[in-house]
Amino acid sequence: MRDLDEKNRSLSLKTLSRTASALGKRLHLENPETPVDYLAEDLEIDSIALGILAARAFPNGFDDAEDECELNESALIAITDDLRKEVFQCLCKAYGDEVALYLRMCQTQPNPDTDAEEFTVTPGNCRGLEYVMNGFQE
Repeated sequence: MRDLDEKNRSLSLKTLSRTASALGKRLHLENPETPVDYLAEDLEIDSIALGILAARAFPNGFDDAEDECELNESALIAITDDLRKEVFQCLCKAYGDEVALYLRMCQTQPNPDTDAEEFTVTPGNCRGLEYVMNGFQE
């Protein structure tokens, strides 16, 4: 059980990676999807632990998966999607509110077009703020 909790914490960090990646792509008006299996490739998580965590997040199952690769990807997406709310709440509490979280996350994104002290309203910034204000949800 302790190993399962450790894997869940690791997946929480991958959830943060996934949301930061999605925010960065929104800020730069790019496709916001980074393959979740790419983000989780350094995790040493066995299929049984992944299945247990995925079953908690998505109890209806993954009937659409055609092979083990698709099943693992579906499980990772279900787990990280389920953890978004928890990660979002923790980050909002740490930074004070959604706007402060958004501003801090923007500072982690490379943006060669603007000065670090300057904030310019752009379509990408609006999409990014909307993404954070919606709790990392579409």
